[in-house]
Amino acid sequence: APGGGRASGAAGHAVEGPGEATGEVTAPPLATTARVTGRRSLAPGIVATTLEAPEIAAAAAPLQFVQVRLPAGGGGYGSVPGRPFLGRPFSIYDADAGSGRLTIVYRVVGPGTEILAGLEPGATVELLGPLGRPVPVVPSRPGAPPALAGPLWLVAWSWKVAVFRLLAVRALAAGIPVTVLLAAEGEAARVLAADWAPLVPPAPGARPGEPPGLDPGEVGGHLAIVPPAQLPSFLAAALDRDDTGGNGMSGVTDPSLDGAAGFATTGAGSQRPRLFAAGPRPFLQQVQRIVRKHPVDAFLVVDAYMPCGYGACLGCAVPVRDGAGTRYVRACREGRWFAAGEVIL
Repeated sequence: APGGGRASGAAGHAVEGPGEATGEVTAPPLATTARVTGRRSLAPGIVATTLEAPEIAAAAAPLQFVQVRLPAGGGGYGSVPGRPFLGRPFSIYDADAGSGRLTIVYRVVGPGTEILAGLEPGATVELLGPLGRPVPVVPSRPGAPPALAGPLWLVAWSWKVAVFRLLAVRALAAGIPVTVLLAAEGEAARVLAADWAPLVPPAPGARPGEPPGLDPGEVGGHLAIVPPAQLPSFLAAALDRDDTGGNGMSGVTDPSLDGAAGFATTGAGSQRPRLFAAGPRPFLQQVQRIVRKHPVDAFLVVDAYMPCGYGACLGCAVPVRDGAGTRYVRACREGRWFAAGEVIL
């Protein structure tokens, strides 16, 4: 509904969802026409577009996303050559209720994202959101179950770290220690790190040339950057370090893993860390194998084809394990994040 309004399901009813305290979809999504207010490049082929959508920006929570449909032109949907008919899901990179703006980050890979990346300020897109299961960082109301507790580890492959920025911002604001482990190299690592530096400074042992970052004050935080090929051993070493409860990297002799000590320090303490990982499927499978051996609550952000974004089309079904065996859930409603021990990749 251009101009704002609640979206309807296939039968013409609002798409309902359970309460926020359980990490479920909290309210029917909003459909609106959003105005482009800015765009910038984060890394080669990685673009951030900022949109003015006050109601969605005010309602957005960490790990939620929006569906974007491009302008149709005078002839209706499909009248612009190369314009996808269906909406496309984009993670909410940042959301500011005060300004009424939200930012999405994406990789330019086809005609749809090429058109989106080329939109100038003042252009409009159709927006549906916020969608997906939010991570409850702070209680939304008195009497709500405990918020996200314990140190937070965010593990990402290259530009996929964008999925976690809103979660990191909200967690740091709530006094939750945050550590970001970014598997990236070269220019992508430098540019992406620069965008995260104001949130969390590099960990001890960080690679030369990384931006220094800003001290987040009393809230602990680290940004560790490692070459993608080293990430499995780096993560395993960090988790082993956290298991010991001591200082240093006992049993780790590879100098390239020195940064893991700083990465793990934030996770040490009486509370078990919570780890969220985002990236391509092989990367998530690696993380899944590693975390099985350690006492860490781990969750994986799963990408899936989402034609509708709110559960009506069932196009984003993901297999998960439960007490009865295997069943399918919708990534757009019950996800996009799942317990690492339950989701089948």
